Amino acid sequence: MIVKKIAKMKKAGQGSFSGLADYLIDVKHEGEKVMGHHFSNCNFENDFSLNIKEIHCTQQVNTTAKSDTTYHLIVAFQEDENPSLEIMQSIEDELVKTVGFEYHQRLSVIHDNTNNLHMHIAINRIDTQNFTCKKEMLGDIRMLQEKAAELEEKYGLKKTNHVPQNRDPVKIKDKEIHTGVKSFLTWIKESALQEIKDVIKDENASLETLQKSFNKYNLELRERGAGLVISDKSRALYVKASDVDRDLSKNNLIKRFGTFTKISIDEPIMTQFGTKSSSLWAEYKTIMHERQTSQKELLDQYSHKSKTAFTELKNDYAERRALVKSDPKLNPYVKREVYRLLNGEQAKAFKELKIMLNEERATISQKNRYQTYTDFLIDKVAIGNVDAVKTLHRKAIDDPNVNALILQDETKESLFLHILPGQKPHVSKSGSIFYKIDGGKIIDTGRTLKLVYEKSETAFREFMDLAKIKFGTMNTLLIQGNTEFKNMVYVLNESMKLGLKLPKQYQKIDYEKSEKKGMEL
Repeated sequence: MIVKKIAKMKKAGQGSFSGLADYLIDVKHEGEKVMGHHFSNCNFENDFSLNIKEIHCTQQVNTTAKSDTTYHLIVAFQEDENPSLEIMQSIEDELVKTVGFEYHQRLSVIHDNTNNLHMHIAINRIDTQNFTCKKEMLGDIRMLQEKAAELEEKYGLKKTNHVPQNRDPVKIKDKEIHTGVKSFLTWIKESALQEIKDVIKDENASLETLQKSFNKYNLELRERGAGLVISDKSRALYVKASDVDRDLSKNNLIKRFGTFTKISIDEPIMTQFGTKSSSLWAEYKTIMHERQTSQKELLDQYSHKSKTAFTELKNDYAERRALVKSDPKLNPYVKREVYRLLNGEQAKAFKELKIMLNEERATISQKNRYQTYTDFLIDKVAIGNVDAVKTLHRKAIDDPNVNALILQDETKESLFLHILPGQKPHVSKSGSIFYKIDGGKIIDTGRTLKLVYEKSETAFREFMDLAKIKFGTMNTLLIQGNTEFKNMVYVLNESMKLGLKLPKQYQKIDYEKSEKKGMEL
């Protein structure tokens, strides 16, 4: 379980809660990603509109608050975890109490639109008793992490490393999660660090040997200021050596190898950070450039049209007033009444024109909206582009506790978008494709097909059907997960006559015992 405090809004101030609530409840998409929501410490039970108005009014009473009046938390669960609503409610209550907001108004929304079930908690920092803005507790992030570890133990959730990290690595990891692109720092840690550490541990290794190991990855160790940096040899990419690993700090390397001196290495490079631009990237850049150009042209036309329309409307009513003023048949009383009517008509006409022009501007912006590369790839995946799936896809770490069917042959990877009849596929930012079925979730990550279910026969049968479509009957499959899951895979493979090729060790399961149990999942 991960608990994350969301940074303050850039446009902090009164009324910020309403906009956040609309996002959480997914107003734009009619709540498609919302599994459920509830209010706490509000007077209108679960009435969304009335409770939001109440919170908004409470925030408006305080006119002196300089900081954001909303405290926002996200609680995310592991991919294969699907805790009950009661457990999530208890987790929410304990986390909120930890940071001292248990008596404050709040909205909690559960989203199931990604691989990981997650809950947003939006808290009104304005106290309903004295209308002051409660200060955030000093060290609240550390307190939340400690409480998260306790709650994992209490509710039997998978343990997550809650050790606080340095600020910059956290920001880097957040960016990777949202963009799907690895940072230079992460790439070094995953690709080169182990070999570098092996060299440091080797008693016979020298500083030259160490620098040769860096060179294999097109990297070099350089002095900068009072410390060392690791840089890419062909691009202006740098990272502090000690951020990669403490063994690479200047002091530690001097203790190990003596005085640090830069040595020129001229040997072949094995691999390097980054890849050449793909055709998808080129297509994305072209589309974004076309949208930007189109939007600029259309907005210029819109600006001219808008000014012209308002000027013409203003002149039209000015001419009408001039006619009234010059009419000798009208006495002053009648003229005043006509002016009043004309002013009312003009105000109404201006309002209608403004609404029409705003709608036109919104259409221009929507048609030419900026899109992140990740979202562009997700759209491509949705129409079956295999290259887009491969670009998005990250190799998942196998967890023996996750219920899954896996291709035994590691050289094969089924990455096509397999559509289940009558089911809407969703695409995550990591390239996984998932389906929400009868309270369960089927997650397709390439070689692996995972099932998260809550005693759902429908979800399990759909899972087995997709396994047949995805893997066929010629590929040997591994089964991982709990005993109940393994038993049911074998039982359904027989009863549904799917013909999936399962390893022999799983065919020794007591079939009669499983058959008697039936679908009591």
